[in-house]
Amino acid sequence: TTGSAELGRAKYSPKVKVLVRVTDPDLNLDPYSKETLYVTKSGSYWKLSVDSTDIKSDYTSAPILIYSTDWSGSNVTGLVETGTDTGVFEKVVSLHIGNVNAGETLYFRYIDPANSAGATQTLEASASLDTTTGTLTLDKSVYKINEKVKITVVDPDLNYDPKAKDEDSTRTKIKTDTNPTGKTVTIKETGKDTDTFTGEMKIVYGTAGEGEIEVKRGDTITVTYTDKETSGGGGTIKVTKTAKVYSSDASISLDKSVYSPRAKVKITVTDPDMNVDSGAIDTIPSDKVRAYTTSDPSGINVALTETDVDTGIFTGTIRLAASTSGTNLKASHGDGLTVVYTEEADAAGNKDVARRTSASISYQTATMTFDKNIYLMTDTATITLNEPDLNLDPSLKESVTVTVTSTSDSAGIRVTLVETDVDTGIFNGTFTFTSGTSIGTMLQAKKGDTIKAVYRDESPSEYPTPESVLVTAEATIGVKFVEKPITAGTPTLKDPTTGETLTEGKVGVMTMLSTEMKNTAEEDQAMLYIVQVKDEVGRVVY
Repeated sequence: TTGSAELGRAKYSPKVKVLVRVTDPDLNLDPYSKETLYVTKSGSYWKLSVDSTDIKSDYTSAPILIYSTDWSGSNVTGLVETGTDTGVFEKVVSLHIGNVNAGETLYFRYIDPANSAGATQTLEASASLDTTTGTLTLDKSVYKINEKVKITVVDPDLNYDPKAKDEDSTRTKIKTDTNPTGKTVTIKETGKDTDTFTGEMKIVYGTAGEGEIEVKRGDTITVTYTDKETSGGGGTIKVTKTAKVYSSDASISLDKSVYSPRAKVKITVTDPDMNVDSGAIDTIPSDKVRAYTTSDPSGINVALTETDVDTGIFTGTIRLAASTSGTNLKASHGDGLTVVYTEEADAAGNKDVARRTSASISYQTATMTFDKNIYLMTDTATITLNEPDLNLDPSLKESVTVTVTSTSDSAGIRVTLVETDVDTGIFNGTFTFTSGTSIGTMLQAKKGDTIKAVYRDESPSEYPTPESVLVTAEATIGVKFVEKPITAGTPTLKDPTTGETLTEGKVGVMTMLSTEMKNTAEEDQAMLYIVQVKDEVGRVVY
């Protein structure tokens, strides 16, 4: 059988190993073992053997040879059968490295001792020798904190061994704005003889460990691959790709637009960029948030905590107070409050962007109302006090006490009002009436009494002049005035025996006139109801 000579590919870098292959079933002497081809020289002749069996021993030149356009070459020996009974023999050789250059042609020769006609035949394969400019790609153009930058380099010049997964740990480097020195990335071939190499580096916020590099939002990530053998045998070049660290626009808000000078202030920052760990509750450090007032323009720093895992929403509280200390911030009636959050980077990549929000600080005069103007003695009365200055803690339902009097009891009773919910500044409370002595939440009263609720507002909007004002609400015990308390329906004809409604009356048959009456007042009413019956011309006949 006529054999063949092959090279593993049509193009090789001058500095990488090559795969040579001889296919010749005639050399498959033992179908049960993997055999080896040997080339040796004895005197002036070359010999081809399969293991210890000589095939031909009078070659005048090497029967298996690798050479190039400008290199006389070297014999190749030790080709191993790819499997039992295949007749295909391969070897990875490096004999040419250092002897050939880009632009030459590499040849592989096998002299078949007996072709299909039984004659000696020279068989050759060739491949071009040239270097290749590598390519560099990243898997994304924008990365989030804690993601991995996946790097891909395609460069046949790095594929040193076609039978192995090669790697390189010197040519690829990653840098960030936060770490301009950078780190080297090891790239590994994706498989044997693929020419494609990949590596990765995790970007982290804060201290970086092995396989990590530190970044901040808005950073530019720069990956550089140094290609030492470029196309056509050229010199070294650096192939570079860049990407950005993801950043979004943050926002900051306060829970109110107006605060009492002694109130708690809730600060909320929404910034997905600070949601560094989706499995944990993150924080915004205090040096990123500053609150200040007109009374204290230096202000205080405030740390914020994420509301839950993976929300990107952060909150914190401060208290307005007479002096600044810890999380207390000095504030006075008439001040302005400003809170500033310094965002690392916005969506456009601008760094150290200041996000501001503000509110006013002032006392507010309370208002108070009853739920009715007129009560019956059996009613339960509800008092509502709207007093923002008493909403000192937005996380608690607070309370206040007011005095309620009547004409019958000028001393009255004390009624506790409880905030309707956390952070509303609206307070409700109830009491009832009794004809006896006032006790607990029962107020002595009688019909015609005036009911009065009194609350002293110690911080009215006009503070400090006056320093306090009385806030009142009034109602009365009695009945509502109804101009026409009795309503009457349309008279109808009915059968006096069955009560059935009739459509018409008949001569000589007794018929009953019926009308439905309703008292809409809250007391019994004396009444007189007159019914007239008229004929077809309008004369009253009954």
